[in-house]
Amino acid sequence: MIATLLVMLSSQPEPAKQPEVASSAIRVLWQAPTKAPCFGGGAAADVDGDGILDIAFATYFGDSKVRVLRGKDGREIWSYEAGSGGGKGDACLDASCRFFDVDGDGTLELIVPVSNTSQVIAFDAATGAKKWTYEAGFGECIDTPPWIGEIDGTLAIVVGTFKSRFHVLCAVEGSLIRHVPIAPKGAVQSCPQVLDLNGDGVMDYIGATFNGDNRVVAIDGAAEPTAFDTNKKPISVHPLWHIQTGSHIYHGPATGDLDGDGKPDFTIGSYDGKVYAFRADGTALWTAVPGERYIMGPTTITDLDGDGKPEVIAAGDKVTVFNVDGSIRWSTRFDKPGNHWSVSRGASVADLSGDGKPDLALLNGRGLFKVLSGADGATVFEFDASTVFKGPLQSTSNAPIIADFDGDGQLDVFIVVGRGSSQDPQNNAGLALCLTGFPGRATKPDGSPVGWFSHRHDAQNTGNTATRVDPSTLGLRVAPR
Repeated sequence: MIATLLVMLSSQPEPAKQPEVASSAIRVLWQAPTKAPCFGGGAAADVDGDGILDIAFATYFGDSKVRVLRGKDGREIWSYEAGSGGGKGDACLDASCRFFDVDGDGTLELIVPVSNTSQVIAFDAATGAKKWTYEAGFGECIDTPPWIGEIDGTLAIVVGTFKSRFHVLCAVEGSLIRHVPIAPKGAVQSCPQVLDLNGDGVMDYIGATFNGDNRVVAIDGAAEPTAFDTNKKPISVHPLWHIQTGSHIYHGPATGDLDGDGKPDFTIGSYDGKVYAFRADGTALWTAVPGERYIMGPTTITDLDGDGKPEVIAAGDKVTVFNVDGSIRWSTRFDKPGNHWSVSRGASVADLSGDGKPDLALLNGRGLFKVLSGADGATVFEFDASTVFKGPLQSTSNAPIIADFDGDGQLDVFIVVGRGSSQDPQNNAGLALCLTGFPGRATKPDGSPVGWFSHRHDAQNTGNTATRVDPSTLGLRVAPR
């Protein structure tokens, strides 16, 4: 049954009031200025072998660098300038990066797409040496966080491009395995999802387009690779099903079992301001209207109350938590009334308050960072980055990364704020910040790490805290207990 939930602002549950926001508990552990913001998110891993997680991120026009900084003090381990080099800042690193051991040698690589030069680069995570570079081709701009996992027996990397398709790469050497067309037109900026949707033993693909047909599309992975005409446009696509929305889609879906049948379901936000939930066979579960102008950011799935059932989180001007049936559990405005700086990279989830329950970490366009209680949306911590950033903060679009960056056993948060424009890159600016002072513990009782270590949570872009993150992808060795 398809339930469309038309939610009026006057009827939305309001979060509980808190007498005081513990902003004073948060302090800046370190900061690192850049010449542009980071659009997307960084990734955490121990690259220098000291047992403490470090941070990697990439920057927009005007800076155009991949940086790996020590988590404990922000000192540079290595950096790489994309584009033509020489400080020109003419490359657009507009996608999130990902740590992974792609060649199976026991050490990590850092996978970084470069949007305007249509490249995917694999670096040695410890040294910054290039392992390989994949050239997608002119106009195949790449804005998507990479998907990394096994596809039909081969470790693969999947990225989306502005030419309406996924590129599937051999992770070991960066060679092309196949193209997967998603739609006849539109930029595929959505985070790739790859899984067997129809039970035929072959991995299928889920993607969506911006400036396309406003659809979420599942592609049959068993279909023959699509031929291309002389203009490099796909002759046909091979959909299993599609979900029609009313506008553009930027991020891909979050994955989790919403209906309790043991099979994956999906949730996604659209620029039409709605959240869509659907099954692996394309059957709609529900559509919710939380009262947003638009939803650019990805949805997040997590069990907020420990009852074994997941909740769905969507964010824009507001933050809204949905129950598994699409009804609203709570909804709250993120910023002051009249301030329309949206949260554009979704919610990161971890117990930052130390009460044993999940909290939501979010950052909006003007650099306002908040930690909200997962139980009721009350503000637990707040930090306004304009207090440390020089000049106007007007285009921050960054996912908070949560990890223990200083080795004290408690969680910290990494964000990048700034202003950035492709039309005026010489006036771009950014500031990387590591925030500390959160009481939440950084390890589980078994010693495994706790956190939100990359944009979309994990290498498969599930956006779901139930998805296990292997400590080896963080460069950590956890001794069994």
